[in-house]
Amino acid sequence: MQIKANLTIKPRDFYMRASLRSGITPTTLQASLVAPMGGLKVSNANAPASESGHTQRRGNRMTVLYGSNTGTCQALSQKVASDARQHGYEASIAEMDSAVDKLPKQEPVIFVTASYEGQPTDNAAYFVAWLQSLKDEKALDGVNFAVFGCGHSM
Repeated sequence: MQIKANLTIKPRDFYMRASLRSGITPTTLQASLVAPMGGLKVSNANAPASESGHTQRRGNRMTVLYGSNTGTCQALSQKVASDARQHGYEASIAEMDSAVDKLPKQEPVIFVTASYEGQPTDNAAYFVAWLQSLKDEKALDGVNFAVFGCGHSM
């Protein structure tokens, strides 16, 4: 086996091909990624701590922004928002372009996006151009965010 090094060390000319398990179609796989496992747990805001010992926080907001051409990042964003509810967050979901000049500073922001040949997705192009055009170094101060980059490379 020969080694190829970019930012990481990896085997040269080593490829893996994923295949769906028996009885699963691409459609059912997509649906299982979007739908919450076992349904959402609904809790009363006045209820005592949950069985795990954690208090459910209510009223905490979260924004999930996605950049997606094929729908994969959009579906993953919906899954993130659905799971966030189980942890006491009310999450809103939107395309990245809708957040131009209005990134929330009072709540966490999750970016779920892919890129194509280093270029932003169709519904994130304006957002990326806006970021690149910012002149004020403090324009994004106070924005708490996380980025999940989806994709693969050959």
